Amino acid sequence: MKGLFIIILMGLMILGALITTEFGENLTFLIYLLYVSMIPLIIFIMKTKKFHINKTVLLLLYGYIILSAISAMVNADVTLIITSMLIMLLYLSLGVALPSWIKNYDGLILKITVISLSALVFIPLLINGIDESPYQGMFYNTNSFGVVVATLFTAILALFFNDLERHFMGEKISRLPKSKFLMYTGLIITCFIFVTLSGSRTSFLTCVFLLVLGSSLFVVFLIKRRKIGSLIIRIPFLSFVVFILGYLTINFTNFGLYLEENILSKFASTSGRGDLFNNRSGTWETILTESGLFNESIDQLFITPHNTFLSILSTNGWLPFMFLALFFVVCLCYAISYFFKSGQSHRYFPILAISSFILLSMAEIMLYKSSMIMAFAAIGLAVNNQVVKLEK
Repeated sequence: MKGLFIIILMGLMILGALITTEFGENLTFLIYLLYVSMIPLIIFIMKTKKFHINKTVLLLLYGYIILSAISAMVNADVTLIITSMLIMLLYLSLGVALPSWIKNYDGLILKITVISLSALVFIPLLINGIDESPYQGMFYNTNSFGVVVATLFTAILALFFNDLERHFMGEKISRLPKSKFLMYTGLIITCFIFVTLSGSRTSFLTCVFLLVLGSSLFVVFLIKRRKIGSLIIRIPFLSFVVFILGYLTINFTNFGLYLEENILSKFASTSGRGDLFNNRSGTWETILTESGLFNESIDQLFITPHNTFLSILSTNGWLPFMFLALFFVVCLCYAISYFFKSGQSHRYFPILAISSFILLSMAEIMLYKSSMIMAFAAIGLAVNNQVVKLEK
């Protein structure tokens, strides 16, 4: 049974990336089928195993579903209730059932994410090479490639900081984990180069923010554990390592060229026009000003908002949107609390994964994509590890 769940989870992760390819429209039914297939597994776990569930988060999702059902009736659009039910299924499976059933769930999710997305990113590159810049790989466009790489970057970064923390806390690390640590470092640099190669400014800024966030949390953790002295002693060596890695990256790759042509030039071009959001600000303003409680008053949009939350606002209305937005805010607060609790493994994963999804959602629609799958797995780890729980 656990093997079946792992297969379904890997399928969701892969399909969550493949829906941004030219075959994406043909995969919608298969994605829905995988979601529905989780229902009997969820029922089985909840009837036979002890499970933990956060009441506050569950009530927010119930509110979102009920209000989305009202929006579906007001707008005569059944897809609104289907979307809300799929989000609930995702939470019950990845956020409730699996964390209560599988040991080392956090490590499993990270491994599945890294293996699945690495295959989709690196195999086409090894076969065809880099034949264009910006580069899109096997995906529908360059932004889609950037989003997938940013999701992979998030998972690897969480693993990297986990091993780094273990080292600074004085744990004995065998030769194999040390080689893994070096592998994570290489993959982080590679992913950062690929994000720059994609020309996706959203993905680039997300990776920069996550790197700063993870580093800041690491320093805060060392201060709290009174291990900051170990970091200060190593600053000269770490500075040397960073300098060498930066020198090699800039001089032996095209990172500088990609950064200038694909990222900085885009910022310069859009800022010169006075619109950093590529003409999306008008659409966002329309959604914010014309949406009703259940969106019965908004006019038809002719430009996609390219924002997960504003897309939901434009279809469902303010009340369902507020419940879903509050759901993610509460989950992010639990992720912060999870980070500071002692004895938590992969403490960086929830806050990095949820932050990554929220940041990518600011300029892309991330529903059912790999970043959302990973974020809900992280939500389950952080939220349902708390004191508030139900047991059966």
